[in-house]
Amino acid sequence: VAFRLFGRSIFDVQLLKRGCDLARGRDGAILSHTCLTDYMVTDYPRCDRKDSLGSLRARLREQSWDTLFVTDAAGQYLGTITARHILEQESECTADETYVRSPVIFDETTSIRAAMDSLINFLNKTAPVISTQNGRLIGVAPEGVVISAYLDISRELRREENEAA
Repeated sequence: VAFRLFGRSIFDVQLLKRGCDLARGRDGAILSHTCLTDYMVTDYPRCDRKDSLGSLRARLREQSWDTLFVTDAAGQYLGTITARHILEQESECTADETYVRSPVIFDETTSIRAAMDSLINFLNKTAPVISTQNGRLIGVAPEGVVISAYLDISRELRREENEAA
C-alpha cells in the first residue's frame, strides 16, 4: 500500500523529509552527509593580489601545483590564477589584473556528493572552499581529493557488507 501511495516505503519517505534520500543507495546517502571539509587540502599555494606575475611564475616552478589562489589581506578569496594565465600575461602584470573567479566554489556545508555533481563539467583541477561566515578561503578541493573521498566511502561500505555476510 505504501509503495502504491508514495512509491517507497513510509520509512523512506520519513527519511527523505529529514534530508536522507535512500534512492541513490547507502553510498549515496553517506556521500550526501559527508562534508567535503573533512577531505579538503589546507596547505595550498596562495598569493596576494599585488604580487607580480613574474614572482608568481618563479613560485610555480618551485612547487607541484599549477594553480595559485588569490586572497586579500583578510584572507578572503578573490580568484584563481593558473599557470596558463601566468604564461599568457606580461611579467609586470599583477595578480589583481589576472585572476579569474572560479565557476565552482564550495563552502563548509558542501557534501562529497554535491562536490562530485559540481565537478562533472569543471575544467580546472581544484576548486576553492570558502567560509560562508566571512568569505575567507579555508581550503581547496582538488578533484583527486573528491574522487579519493568517494572511493574511501565506497571501500568502507563494501568492507562492512562483507563483514556482515
